[in-house]
Amino acid sequence: MVEPDASGVGGYGQMVLFLNTMDKPTLFEFMSRVPEDAGLSNTSLMVNGRYPNDGPVLPNIPGTVAGMHSAWKKYGSGKVAWKDILAPAIRAARNGYVVTEGLATTLSTEREHFLKYEGSRALFFRNGKPLVAGDTLKNPDLAWVLTQIADKGADGFYRGDVAKKYVDDLHGKGNAMKLSDMSRYFAPEREPVTGSYRGFTLFSSAPPVSGGADLVGKLNLLEQFEKPKMYSEDAATFHAMLASWSLVAGGRVADPGLWPVSLDGYLSKDTAKVRWRCYSPEHAVRPGDVRTDSGGCASANPAAARASSPPLELASASLAAKLASIAPEGPCGAEHAMEVEFCHAAGTTAFTVADADGNVVAVTQTLGTWGGNFYVTPGLGFLSNDKLTSYGTDPTQYGSRLPFARHGSTLAPTIAFKGKKPVFAVGAA
Repeated sequence: MVEPDASGVGGYGQMVLFLNTMDKPTLFEFMSRVPEDAGLSNTSLMVNGRYPNDGPVLPNIPGTVAGMHSAWKKYGSGKVAWKDILAPAIRAARNGYVVTEGLATTLSTEREHFLKYEGSRALFFRNGKPLVAGDTLKNPDLAWVLTQIADKGADGFYRGDVAKKYVDDLHGKGNAMKLSDMSRYFAPEREPVTGSYRGFTLFSSAPPVSGGADLVGKLNLLEQFEKPKMYSEDAATFHAMLASWSLVAGGRVADPGLWPVSLDGYLSKDTAKVRWRCYSPEHAVRPGDVRTDSGGCASANPAAARASSPPLELASASLAAKLASIAPEGPCGAEHAMEVEFCHAAGTTAFTVADADGNVVAVTQTLGTWGGNFYVTPGLGFLSNDKLTSYGTDPTQYGSRLPFARHGSTLAPTIAFKGKKPVFAVGAA
């Protein structure tokens, strides 16, 4: 509600949930979904091989409302009505809330994108100037949307007046979304990715998101470092942490309903032990070592291979030069150079909730970038995700833009246990 540039009903995310009556946590996945008619056969969504930089073409079907309602419906205590849960947000939208430094910064730095669109201007600008920190933002249109959701549950968003207004507007401006895409959306319950680290058991985000598996893989590597301290206070630990982040093996992660998923490279502690041979307390990890388990420093003679690694200061200079050489290919790096002209900072909301009875929820939700698609449908009062751009554009490519595909992400809401007791939770990306 109060971070409209980072999350909201037009967004998506994942929730890891544990109740004290459960043996282990569960997960609700509410990632965005490609509209049925927005597959790669629809060539109208890109112009000269590129997606628009902002606007109504970019949103996938949002998932946040379905995810939150599904979790409440199945696991809610029954003591708090759905209407009562939404009441504070409705009041804040109707009566107004104070603009934060974060929102003000987004509006200022991305003003050229917001200013293109009537609904965005009306909500976030006054006399052509963006709202600043300390201003009051009232959003009666969003209060109406939230009231529909409060009265009718998820159907208040995915069916009925809100859905019709949303789809009519986006579809009329080039988006492929249909009412049937909205009504078909569901938020599946999945098994969280599970790992361990120094006696803790971790439960984190699941495919199509790679963040949970990636987190486990990095911690499997860092576990090989014998005496970690607080990284902010110890250079050796920080160096080991950077090496772990570089050496994680990876896997193949996309919508598990459409593609086979492989997490073995992330989750295997044996793989981590092999790849940790590439770690040296005196040298940086070489780029070539990241790409293989069988060559270079992961070979039978890792000591000799490590000795050939560049000293830390030379490696840093080499990396800086490499990044500089990549930058002209595209603002988001070479991987997306052919598809986008602008790259915006990622914007995300994360929160955790726990009580004295041992019930814990960790949520990460987002629009994708700060500002999402920068477009507000007049009369609805919310920004949408920009995730149509988060797929490959080659139809033979793993994770390509197929109808109904859920997009990938690095979201990583996580709950950690010591034995059978949850001890901490984080929302992360």
